[in-house]
Amino acid sequence: MFGAHEEKDLRGEPGHVIGQRNGALCIGTVDGAIWITHAKSRAEGIKLPAMHVFSQFQRTAPHLDLHPTLPADFRSWREIHYAERCAAPVPSRTPVRRAA
Repeated sequence: MFGAHEEKDLRGEPGHVIGQRNGALCIGTVDGAIWITHAKSRAEGIKLPAMHVFSQFQRTAPHLDLHPTLPADFRSWREIHYAERCAAPVPSRTPVRRAA
């Protein structure tokens, strides 16, 4: 398994599939849950999205989608996220006075 990401809010029985999101599986752990994004079907295989390797969960694992406008300020896995760390300066409309 590859691409393990900590999950902040979800909990489940250790080793049991909690849900899926964008090809990744959320699996319960002793102290919470993790997201697995990729896996190999055999040792010499190539990495594939986890849901392709563990396709038996595609119908039973609930979809746990995140709304794209949710802030990316919590631990979970998402395909893409955007976070703005500081605002761009706003141009001033006040004229600059120069010393004579």
